[in-house]
Amino acid sequence: MKTIYKVLYPIGFETVEVGDTYEAQVPYTEVAPLVLKNEQSQFFDFPSSKWEEATTQDVSKQLKLLESLSTGIQKENAELKEKQINLDAQLTDAQIAIAEVFEIVAGGEANG
Repeated sequence: MKTIYKVLYPIGFETVEVGDTYEAQVPYTEVAPLVLKNEQSQFFDFPSSKWEEATTQDVSKQLKLLESLSTGIQKENAELKEKQINLDAQLTDAQIAIAEVFEIVAGGEANG
């Protein structure tokens, strides 16, 4: 097991335990947060791959963070939509198969 960090917006993080082979992707990072008096008063700058104290954050860095999070969320949403399409197709196939079995069973009872 290894520890990764979920980047919270606008500042802070959550510690998460994952398997050793897990690959951290936005909004997660494997980079350990800074050791601060208030550990939640920091943000992760994805373009530079480092944690920064919140007192040094400016609007352009907030925008970059939002853009990074947005890109990751858009990618995740696209993957979820693809999975949903696949699940919908599987459900339709299962419903058709059930209907065909029902017709066979119902037809056999009518003849028997």
